[in-house]
Amino acid sequence: AIEDIVEQHPGRPEATVTGSLQRDQGDLRQMLTSAAQLWAHGTDVTWPTPAAPATLGTSLTEHVELPTYPFQRQSYWATHTTGTTDATTLGLTATAHPLLGALTELPDGGHLFTGSVSLDTQPWLADHAIADMVLLPGTAFLELALHACTELGCAEIEELTVGTALVVPEQATVQLQVTVEAPDESGCRAMSIRSQPLAADKQSHEPSVWTTHATGTLAVGSEEELDTDCAETAGRLDVWPPAQATACDVDQLYDWFAGLGYEYGPLFRGLHSAWRTEHQTYGDAHLPDEAEGKQDKPFHVHPALFDAALHAGALRSLHPHDASVDVGHASGGTGEIRLPFAWRRVRPLGAGDGTGAGALAGATSLRVRLTHLSEESFAVLLADETGAPLVQVESLTTRPLSSDQLSKAAAAALQAAPYQLEWAPLTGEAAGEEASAASWAVLEAGADLSQTSEELPVTRYADLATLLDDVSAGAPVPDTVMTVCADTGLNTQDDCQGSVAHRAHVLAEQVLGLVRGWLSEERLGGSRLVLVTRGAVAAGVGEGVADVAAATCWGLVRSAQSESPGRLVLVDAEPGGGPVSWASIQSAVGAAVVAGESQVALRGDRVLVPRLAKTGETAASPADSGLWGLGAGGTVLVTGGTGVLGAAT
Repeated sequence: AIEDIVEQHPGRPEATVTGSLQRDQGDLRQMLTSAAQLWAHGTDVTWPTPAAPATLGTSLTEHVELPTYPFQRQSYWATHTTGTTDATTLGLTATAHPLLGALTELPDGGHLFTGSVSLDTQPWLADHAIADMVLLPGTAFLELALHACTELGCAEIEELTVGTALVVPEQATVQLQVTVEAPDESGCRAMSIRSQPLAADKQSHEPSVWTTHATGTLAVGSEEELDTDCAETAGRLDVWPPAQATACDVDQLYDWFAGLGYEYGPLFRGLHSAWRTEHQTYGDAHLPDEAEGKQDKPFHVHPALFDAALHAGALRSLHPHDASVDVGHASGGTGEIRLPFAWRRVRPLGAGDGTGAGALAGATSLRVRLTHLSEESFAVLLADETGAPLVQVESLTTRPLSSDQLSKAAAAALQAAPYQLEWAPLTGEAAGEEASAASWAVLEAGADLSQTSEELPVTRYADLATLLDDVSAGAPVPDTVMTVCADTGLNTQDDCQGSVAHRAHVLAEQVLGLVRGWLSEERLGGSRLVLVTRGAVAAGVGEGVADVAAATCWGLVRSAQSESPGRLVLVDAEPGGGPVSWASIQSAVGAAVVAGESQVALRGDRVLVPRLAKTGETAASPADSGLWGLGAGGTVLVTGGTGVLGAAT
């Protein structure tokens, strides 16, 4: 109430209102508290020194010394901290690049860039596949070298030779290293790009196996020399479309690429238009809208965008005489894939810090001019959407590579993976064991199966319900019951689109119902169900999966095996025509039971079981893969996973 009176006073005087006594708080403590509030607001208070009542428990004449300095407000609670993984705490220097995250200077004056690549962190790489292998494009190798060049203040990449493909695994991560040596007397710096699969076993002390993918040299030069060279050879691409150039039809270009073995996804299908003159080819490339702005750290030139720009070179190879021919119906294709082999004198031309790094980063559209120098090489000029030059390549040399050779190269590169699944023969003792079950039964008597011999009596039932009815009538429960998960006379080349997927769904539903019924029946608790497929796993050397639909049964039954060990056995018979031999299956099941195996494959007279094996210490040599050779003219190297040019000469 007193506060309301003060607020309503015309002069609004400054006043401090406090109560001396409150309900249930009328002792000396409350009086002193109120006086302290007045004193804190600037009111002079004459403090009494009465004896303390018993309720206070201390003497009012006792003074407490206060600190003569301001309160530091420092907490002494133990602070929980978590370890950080930023480059600085690891003794490295962070670099803003999607593939190379850290840099360190070596004692000898060299530098080491480190990073990693995987489909998880760089999912766009899945759009660059050749012969069913996801490969790091050649423009990505150039991007790594370009980053090292700009970070170290070099003027140009004098040369970069791609020597070995880098296969990007479906799930694993690959470590990257770009090593740049100290400058020599002329200021040039040798460099190399290496990779190693990230070890699955962190405790492994085995020596690392690094693969060298590319080598090259970084060069320095005076700004006067570079400015003169660029003015004479680079130029601009302001006039667009280029004058006196004939437009090319690119609608069917990527269909033609697919026929050669390139499997480009949307991100690498960025060439929208192209033109050509007698000696030059021009192209206009863009990144898809969904790809723009999704990279936290921009590339200098996005490898997919650079790759797409270079696709314009394929048009000249397809149609050496007529630029307007529809590439989808060209007859000049040789079934040959051409890959970048050697880059020479690659210069960033953007303005800013002299290296062009600032102008390059984050470009989403490119104009490209390819000047054809020979059957195997051409010069490249990249410009932004305004025509301002960004990157100049004095010479890019390509080499032919067939799909068969590329598959071998990719397979050799995959040998660097830490582990692989292989099918090994069962040991001689276990494989020689005969079927030990006292009684056998077969479901689905109408399947295409060989007749069992008298020495291997088998009782046949139409389905599981018929078997259970027979058991209810007093028949003994069979020790082992076999059934076929698919018709052994499969037509895997069915022309009906979607038939394999439909058949996989139907087959999985049937097997799921059978397995559920089997495991839920208590009377069958001591028996074993054997599910037979044919060609559902790639167990033989160089073998593929012949029956994709039946392969789904293996994944389904494996899950059930983990929940009900010992009750289910998977057997894959050898692909091919003719009925399945029950005698061979009985023998294989007997061997599997003795060895404690739940998954076996029959190939010829061998019983194979899956094993997780460590791959070889080194990849296949170039001579083994058939990709490199020594000819009279010197060393010829044909490898690498880039696919940026099609047939680009």
